[in-house]
Amino acid sequence: MIQPKPRAIFALLALGWITLSLSFDLAAKSVSFITCPIARDVGPDSDICFVAEYQGKTYGLLDTNGYNRPMLKHKVLVEGEIIEDEQVCGATRIAGVISVMRYEISPECNQILPDDGSVVVKNNNLFLRIPEEQRKRAFRLMDEVAQNPESSLKEAILDPPPLPPVQPPFSEQTVDLHYPFNSKRSSSPELRKLLYLIHYFTFSGGHITVNTYQGASLLDNGTVMEEMQGMSQARANMFRELLTELGIDDENFSIQSHPTSVAATGVEDWKNRRVSVTLHPAH
Repeated sequence: MIQPKPRAIFALLALGWITLSLSFDLAAKSVSFITCPIARDVGPDSDICFVAEYQGKTYGLLDTNGYNRPMLKHKVLVEGEIIEDEQVCGATRIAGVISVMRYEISPECNQILPDDGSVVVKNNNLFLRIPEEQRKRAFRLMDEVAQNPESSLKEAILDPPPLPPVQPPFSEQTVDLHYPFNSKRSSSPELRKLLYLIHYFTFSGGHITVNTYQGASLLDNGTVMEEMQGMSQARANMFRELLTELGIDDENFSIQSHPTSVAATGVEDWKNRRVSVTLHPAH
């Protein structure tokens, strides 16, 4: 049985620029635009949340991970659906994909709305949400790091329980991992799909085929944004490193990069920025 490296698994879950891929209401209005995110203070017991002004309305930008949520001094590409009957950060929710334009500094994106008590959000502070035992361990680790910097290499949050064994008969498994615009790093929720496929492979054996893609996005104003040249290959190179770190030998996987950007339609263009992974079981 092939055993992935535990630290590599933790690194896989920690990696990533946030990609928010959520279920859509097909009747909702599709939008695609670039704007400055606006930070909103919602009190001392919760992290700030973000909204965006678009076509005269305010929309909430939902981030479920906190790893690559919107940030000040950087614009965001918003691709998703308007959910009129749901509120996020005190505004109508946009469910979809948010990409931070990290390669471009936008000093004008610096607006912060003060906490006026009008917005009440569910607690999203990591250290207040994790179990008490985990929180105490994290604080002990911080004290330890102050005395021994090498302790910073230890995991602050322990890995989840191991997945159960996979029983035969085995079947072909395929997952698609989606990426923010101009990013070679996917999000933790997306990468967890890969983690299960690797777990399945430890029991089924076989061969893993990987196809990497890059895409373009058609904005509502008619502008077509195309990812930078070589992004598909950059994703392929990153994925090769991930599989190697997870203990998959070179002869057990193959990767093909597709360098031509998939054409934009203006609806769910984020789905074209992807890595498709298929496991072909040995038996």
